[in-house]
Amino acid sequence: MASIQHKIIIASIAIFGLAGGATGVGIWSASTLSENNADVARSAQILRNHMQADMMHDAMRADVLASMLASNPAAGIEAAGVKADLAEHDASFREMIAANKALAADEKTKALLASIEPPPSDLCRKRQEDCRSGEPGSLGGIEGLARIHAAVLDVGIGHGTGRG
Repeated sequence: MASIQHKIIIASIAIFGLAGGATGVGIWSASTLSENNADVARSAQILRNHMQADMMHDAMRADVLASMLASNPAAGIEAAGVKADLAEHDASFREMIAANKALAADEKTKALLASIEPPPSDLCRKRQEDCRSGEPGSLGGIEGLARIHAAVLDVGIGHGTGRG
């Protein structure tokens, strides 16, 4: 039969093992949560950047429409203001796309971003060419608007269909 002293030693070792195991689980949990927190923060930033790029896409569409109206003096829209807005929206659009490329850490995110990435250089170049001159009728009238609007719809980002 075991003495009380042996029972106390065995109980102490069991408690020490249990406390050590709980400490190990706590450290592992804290480490895992910290890693997951960084992933969630990166994903949230990618989403914010994507939403910003989507807004800039919409703003560039508005710039094209504003450039059409700028050809009519009665609209009260100055072509220089439209050009400045387009340059600002283009820069922000490109910045957000580049930021998302830099933030993408895993292959799944990189593949997803690549699948929804528009060809911004082509889109922005076309819009800048169409808005650059600011001359009345520089966009080719209603036909030019229809051509540009079709190009804008084909480059909608993040909507799955390319429309938007």
